[in-house]
Amino acid sequence: MDEFYAEDVSMQENTESPTLGRAANLEREEAFMSNVAEWERYEVVAAAKDDRTFTETMIEFIKKDGAHVTMAEVTRALWSEGRIVDERFYHG
Repeated sequence: MDEFYAEDVSMQENTESPTLGRAANLEREEAFMSNVAEWERYEVVAAAKDDRTFTETMIEFIKKDGAHVTMAEVTRALWSEGRIVDERFYHG
């Protein structure tokens, strides 16, 4: 996150309120990762145009409570000066 995300990045999950700032988003990501016991798949397909990128990701993992999670996610990112300044996740 230090390399690719702006200090004031905004990240949003579906229709939830965005999380603002790199530090807050790093904390959110660390909380998510603390529940993953084992990754089974993380497959990314990407597209880019100008300052906008889209990635399609297939994710499978097992949480620490033993639950198996399968997700399809599309991420839209806006870039400025080589860093992501706004990101939104769409998943089901």
